[in-house]
Amino acid sequence: MLVPPREHDVIIPWDIHFPSRAEALGFLEAIKWTQPGALYDERYWTLGEAIRWIAERTPDAVDQAIASAEACEEATKELQEALEAGEISSTACLPNDSVPRQVPPETWGTHMVCLRTEGGVLTPCVMHDSAETQTLVCVRLRRDEVLKKWPSVSEETRQLNTAAKETACRRWLTNIMRESPEAPRPKKQVRAEAQEQFPGLSQNAFNRAWANAIADSGAEAWGKAGRRP
Repeated sequence: MLVPPREHDVIIPWDIHFPSRAEALGFLEAIKWTQPGALYDERYWTLGEAIRWIAERTPDAVDQAIASAEACEEATKELQEALEAGEISSTACLPNDSVPRQVPPETWGTHMVCLRTEGGVLTPCVMHDSAETQTLVCVRLRRDEVLKKWPSVSEETRQLNTAAKETACRRWLTNIMRESPEAPRPKKQVRAEAQEQFPGLSQNAFNRAWANAIADSGAEAWGKAGRRP
């Protein structure tokens, strides 16, 4: 794995490079990877620090730049929604102007927080949704607002919540499929409903629940490809 310069705002996706989060942390300790200062205690966080926190909810994730790639994809979407809603305040610079300015919520309606894959790591950036160019840099978010929106949870609770949501979604899908086994609905539409019903449910967790629900219900028609009527 290529470890980037420490000053870069990046995310090391442990679930891509390592079999477990613990082994990833062990590797980082072995190579003496340390971010400068206690990043978790900083008053303002970068996009990467905020995304890592939302994804993992641990100080290590913030300080060691490590998080699950799958969880970061979901965290990025959650952060975007919070910025658009004005729940999280932000400042940023323009590419050719180093003076930070407040970014109003309306701006986040046309600017999207994205994750780029570069050299085995994820790099957060902000892209204009029509020009498809990076228009905001050096984004900073208030740490206290991020923590209020996404409070800390224990590792045990976080894993339990993830598993519990997938199990509940599986039961929910099974009931829907049993009600109309020969009249499947568009998977994308059902996934949107499921993510409203079970906030924080990842796409991969939904896909697993979907496949298991087909087996549980015997509604094989829901597993066939093609446009739904």
